[in-house]
Amino acid sequence: MAYRDLEIDEEMGFQRVGWRLERVGWVVFALIIVAALAGLCGPGPLSSSTTREGSVEVQYDRLLRLEAQVTLAVTGVPEGGELHVTLSSAYLEDVRIEEVIPEPASVETAADHVVYTFAAAADAEELRAVFVAKPERIGRLRGEAGVEGGPSVSFTQYVFP
Repeated sequence: MAYRDLEIDEEMGFQRVGWRLERVGWVVFALIIVAALAGLCGPGPLSSSTTREGSVEVQYDRLLRLEAQVTLAVTGVPEGGELHVTLSSAYLEDVRIEEVIPEPASVETAADHVVYTFAAAADAEELRAVFVAKPERIGRLRGEAGVEGGPSVSFTQYVFP
């Protein structure tokens, strides 16, 4: 017995709309999976960045979560056995620095930035300072990191709830 012989009301127009919506749903799910693999929902190639300006290199995460620990690494060339790393005051107002590795020899506040001074070995070609921080607000954070008297790097991070 063929199904066409049954007396069942068919709404093929409604069925076609349902099939189209189902296809759209599959495409949306596929896009979410691709975005997650690319780093929009966690670690991945789109979520982190390294920027270099002259002898200064800054590594940071572009996408952050509110109150989740993140790292900001600044690498520079020490002069006279010291490296003076600067972070903009505007950026430090939006994050809470929890740890600095290695521990700075001193921390000084200037008009628009904070200077962290690190002791370096006399023969050190470069020094890497890592700042462990937690964002304190949702939205776009703009910062600047660099070496005092030298180049600096501007960066933008986005904080999600």
